[in-house]
Amino acid sequence: MRRGESHANSEPRLPFSLNLSAWYHHASGVVVDTHVLRLSRRLELPTNEDPVKVERDLMSLIPQDRWIDFAHQLIHHGRQICDARKPKCADCSLETLCNSGDKTWSSH
Repeated sequence: MRRGESHANSEPRLPFSLNLSAWYHHASGVVVDTHVLRLSRRLELPTNEDPVKVERDLMSLIPQDRWIDFAHQLIHHGRQICDARKPKCADCSLETLCNSGDKTWSSH
């Protein structure tokens, strides 16, 4: 696979966009991958479901100087805590903000 081609579950050029943003600390938008899309929707941040529109929603909510870190933090959180099939809600620092219907534990 050549650089810039997409995988089955990712947007085209996503790895390149993440690396470019991290290397040069220049954000031209919020990277919306599978984890960012899923978690931002669980937290009810975007009003849309389309990744391009979700990016626009997040860009209007998150200060530009936080776009890179925000995406990396959601990606990490999605991989370590908020697994799509079995989220570890009891260990989640965002649990009180989450109203997802498939929560495995709730404090509210």
